[in-house]
Amino acid sequence: MSTYLAHGANNSEIAKYKSIFGDEKLSVAFYDSDAVSEPMRSFTHRHDEYEFVMPLTTIPLLYCQKANYVGEVGFVYPVNPNTDHGIEFDMSSSRMIGITVDRSYMDGLKKRLGFNDDVFYSYFPCKRSLMEIITLYQEEWGKPIIDHEKIDRLAEAIASSLIEDGLSHPRELKKPEKRLVETIRKTLIYMNEHYKDQNLTITYLAKRNGFSLTYFSKSFKAYMHDTPIGHLNRLRTSAARALLKDKSLKLEQIAHAVGYRNLSTFSEAFKHLLNMTPGQYRKIYC
Repeated sequence: MSTYLAHGANNSEIAKYKSIFGDEKLSVAFYDSDAVSEPMRSFTHRHDEYEFVMPLTTIPLLYCQKANYVGEVGFVYPVNPNTDHGIEFDMSSSRMIGITVDRSYMDGLKKRLGFNDDVFYSYFPCKRSLMEIITLYQEEWGKPIIDHEKIDRLAEAIASSLIEDGLSHPRELKKPEKRLVETIRKTLIYMNEHYKDQNLTITYLAKRNGFSLTYFSKSFKAYMHDTPIGHLNRLRTSAARALLKDKSLKLEQIAHAVGYRNLSTFSEAFKHLLNMTPGQYRKIYC
């Protein structure tokens, strides 16, 4: 069915998902590269369904027709129908949830909820309640006797949550000008591979590419719509959000594990991006 096919560039990619369940209205797929023999390869595709990507580990670079951005843990990344999108880099280790929703079904719900023909422009926080509904949806599909009325109610609850949360964030992600594309792309790969290094600095990255700090920062922002330090903090705090689920780890241990020299710097960066401290995030979302 089309909602299944929308999860991957082809059938071989879909086969790599750890689990996939749903129907012609809405389907949910869990991807875990550690559970398959091959990594997820970079790809770009388009389809007529709405898609929502929910990283469980950091995705180095998501590509959408309107923007390039790092896929952070704890956020939902929407894709409107018939929009080119995909993953720019191969990922040897990655975990994510993908939700695809039939276009006519989603548009009907949007009108019922008062959003009419609004389209999604921005990523938005993933609420704990959404994850709970997804879990119930998965469990219902796994039962010997499926209650299709309950399935329909849960599917509507998932889609409605995505609409209400996603369309209440009006910030538009415009496609940035692509200058020095290859250099910045290589820098993004390097940052993803070394962000845990406490000695990694933006000054070093600029010198590594033979640029002045000012020129490097401007070029980077033209491609990513974010500063180099902003991007580095997103990589580190995204990884931290995955680690915060392990209650046995102290906050200071997590700070060091993702590249911060001390807890105060980690907390400051975390709060700047999420408007809450790591401890508050752990209490609310984990």
